[in-house]
Amino acid sequence: MAADITSAEFTAAIRAAAREATREFLDEQSTPRGGPAEPTPAPDPFYPDAESFYRDYVSPVFARDPMTPGIRWCSSPFEHPEFAEVMGSMWQSYEFLRANDPAMGVPVWIRDWGYPLLDRLFNEHGTFLHCTRKEGGHDSDESIRPLAEVIRS
Repeated sequence: MAADITSAEFTAAIRAAAREATREFLDEQSTPRGGPAEPTPAPDPFYPDAESFYRDYVSPVFARDPMTPGIRWCSSPFEHPEFAEVMGSMWQSYEFLRANDPAMGVPVWIRDWGYPLLDRLFNEHGTFLHCTRKEGGHDSDESIRPLAEVIRS
């Protein structure tokens, strides 16, 4: 008779049933359907490298007048190791977000990566602090060397 079951027996039966249901569910989820899944190949990047990303997208889209107070600029930005590193990260994040979220990837990139990092790079106290406003000028700051030279040293 069902009324003769104790509270402890009832609790034990419920726990056993829950464990069994969980085990069955996990077994179903871990069994591949139709064999192992093939990895999805990464799509080809829209921009082949960080330099073309900067030249063909960032520079024309986010152009600022270098004579504006509070902005520093350099005509050879990739000679700055910080700029090269940050732009490489920006390019990789752009490509990832564009490929993995076609609807919202680029707007998210602009909000989370583009504006914050570009504001920092081109800030008057940022990466180009020792660059003059004329074409190719690096004042007399010895810390600014071509990236290839930095990598060799």
